[in-house]
Amino acid sequence: MDRTGVKKAEFESDGGTAAAAAEYSRTYISGFDKLIIAVMVAVGLYFLALSIFRFIELFGVEFNTLVFIREIVHFFVGIALIYGAFRLVKKSTFLERIVDQMFEELLYERFEPVLREIATIHASYDSVSDQIKVLNYNVADLKKNMEMAPGAPVQMSTPSQYRRMYFLFIYVALLNITLAVYMFMIYYPQWYIPYLSPLLFVLWWVAITHEFDAWDNRPAWLWVFAPILVLPIYTMVFGLLTSANQMFGLMYVGLGIYVSLYYSWCMYTMKGILPFNLHRKLEEIEAEADAQAAAEATPTAAAPEQVPAPAAAPGHDQEQPKTEGGFRNGGTYRNGGTYRNGGTYRNGGTYRNGGEYRNGGSYTNGAGYEAQPAHMQSSSGLAERLARVQEELGVLQEALRSEQAVSARRPLSGKKLATGLARRLFREMKGKKEDS
Repeated sequence: MDRTGVKKAEFESDGGTAAAAAEYSRTYISGFDKLIIAVMVAVGLYFLALSIFRFIELFGVEFNTLVFIREIVHFFVGIALIYGAFRLVKKSTFLERIVDQMFEELLYERFEPVLREIATIHASYDSVSDQIKVLNYNVADLKKNMEMAPGAPVQMSTPSQYRRMYFLFIYVALLNITLAVYMFMIYYPQWYIPYLSPLLFVLWWVAITHEFDAWDNRPAWLWVFAPILVLPIYTMVFGLLTSANQMFGLMYVGLGIYVSLYYSWCMYTMKGILPFNLHRKLEEIEAEADAQAAAEATPTAAAPEQVPAPAAAPGHDQEQPKTEGGFRNGGTYRNGGTYRNGGTYRNGGTYRNGGEYRNGGSYTNGAGYEAQPAHMQSSSGLAERLARVQEELGVLQEALRSEQAVSARRPLSGKKLATGLARRLFREMKGKKEDS
């Protein structure tokens, strides 16, 4: 069977002409065309119903020839309108289906490498955009930490410590308020339970959103609407089916799960980290999976043929070791018997970076000391850290702008854009043919 036959068989076996017509009518027919089709069907049904009732009156009460002819005209007009709407939907979906098949068979295979590259660029663009958002939040948080408390010495306290104490106090106060409110509702269950229960969820949401400054994050607002919509119905239904203690127990457990999930989500969205360093484990798992996939995708090269070694010259040992067991460069030390770089240490006898450790006395990735040196805790040290972070932010923004420029120069932005161009060309050709 040829390629067209395969496509046709797949199309017929995927759900029939009716299902495909319904799918493509939702995809290709515009809103204005749908409105016209709906008006045609409504007017056609109106004419049909009106004609049927008039026929019943004519044959049942009194027959009138002029009225009979008029109602026959109305009846056929209604049928014509309904049939025209059906033909319009069928023709539009059928022609668009042909255009799609032609595009997939003729053009898509040629543009497939370009489209794959565009998809890769968009994926990298999204990744860089997420990194910039996280970095912007970290820069803003670092600026807040640089605003020192008035009259407080640097060695004793920092704004970050005050900030942690402030939110810790808020969470402890909210926990006490939550326990008190639940105890009050258990001992005095009244009409206010469906209204007071969502209020506790909203208070916890406000506290966590204030800590991470996620007011401009739209998905964060979905977290507050969920308990407002669910809890009133939950209290009414479970109040009738179970006892009050069971209902409040489930609600209290649900509040704990809600707070934990929302706090973890805000931490991952705004800072890019998870509790208990789970994000590092996930990154390691993803890196291992990517490395394994790359190793499986790369074909293994054939092993080179072993060339037999030539026979040793007379007077030499045939079992002389190759590379191992002997000195390099004919048994002498490298660089004529002296150490590397003329017998001196690297960088003129001093350690790397002028005798200081890297990263200001702390090891990379927090593997060593947890505290920063005294000069890094001061305002000048924080300014130095902020300058480094801003430099990284500039590099990421430059990479993002370059990705945007490359994407803008692309002739296509994906399969949907190419499909839309093909449809537009087809409509223009169709319009010119109708005009001629």
